[in-house]
Amino acid sequence: MAVDFEQVGPEHIEQLAAWLPKERWPYHQRTQVDAAWVHERAAEGYFYGPDAQSHLIVDGGPEPLGLVRAFDLKDVTALVDIRIAERARGQGLGTRALMYVTCWAFLEVEGCNRLGGYTRRDNSAMVRIFEKHGFLREAEHQYAWRVEGMPPTQYADAIGYAVWATRWGGGGPEDELEMLMDRAYPLLGEVPLAEPGLSSGTVAAALRAGNGRTYTGVCLDLHCGIGFCAEHSAIAEMLKDRETKIEAIVAISREGVLAPCGRCRELMLQLNPKNAATRVALPGSRVAALRDLLPDHWLGG
Repeated sequence: MAVDFEQVGPEHIEQLAAWLPKERWPYHQRTQVDAAWVHERAAEGYFYGPDAQSHLIVDGGPEPLGLVRAFDLKDVTALVDIRIAERARGQGLGTRALMYVTCWAFLEVEGCNRLGGYTRRDNSAMVRIFEKHGFLREAEHQYAWRVEGMPPTQYADAIGYAVWATRWGGGGPEDELEMLMDRAYPLLGEVPLAEPGLSSGTVAAALRAGNGRTYTGVCLDLHCGIGFCAEHSAIAEMLKDRETKIEAIVAISREGVLAPCGRCRELMLQLNPKNAATRVALPGSRVAALRDLLPDHWLGG
């Protein structure tokens, strides 16, 4: 399933107020919310603000597939909360969401070195997701999870998990590139143009930008040097959002991952000198920083 993660801001609150009440959240302390709850939480900085940031999981459809929220970002241990819409459960989105938010927290949040989360003991799917991605079970709490309509003696047991940035082995930058490959691959497919030798779509690219969004593009092969690479196409999409920072990028064909050409490398660095640290996927499951692909660059990257 090809999905994107869209950073939540003020413009998303009405969408959340319409969508969240439609769903039931069986393993959350409040299994049903209403629009008033959404607006109250938004005013408190629950979805975004200095100490929290949420991302919608979207696939281009009319409603989100889920919501992943990182909060307590200024504490020693930031925390994560994941909600997946009922129609999208059981399709691996919880795994993708945890992978994404962990990458985002460790790479984008200054000073974030620990990420944790809590789940009910009987939420076996979430338990598997935490443990699959290298989160350590740090605590077990009996009768600690409030259950609507139940007295404290019937509250659920809870488990606490955490992972350190320096020890994270269950998902990392390489997994992020795998996610980008998943976004790019469905775009592959040659589009014949005016005559043989002219085509589009034989190479696709996906990048994650500094704003947390993913942008994609395909190549255009034309005579007279007027075509462009798939990376250029994805970057142009990013620039429409006035973003210039690229965290990671991958280009693929039916044969596998392709290294960016010299023109693409130069383009990325001229957009923003911080792109010297961009993680670039290379053939053979290799990854390199852009600066290593442009040694002794004239911009000093």
